[in-house]
Amino acid sequence: MLLKHKQTTATTLVEILIATTILAFTLAPIVAMFTFASRSMGSSVHRIQAQFLAHAV
Repeated sequence: MLLKHKQTTATTLVEILIATTILAFTLAPIVAMFTFASRSMGSSVHRIQAQFLAHAV
């Protein structure tokens, strides 16, 4: 009985580890995409502002 309980605990830990790993691999590209998109959007906004200022002057 004790051995079986130990085994279930081990499998639960392994399942949690696998689940977190899958979650991390699933979320990582999404987060990277969002950060890249916001960064590129920010740079394009700065470029537009610079062009506008150049035209204004």
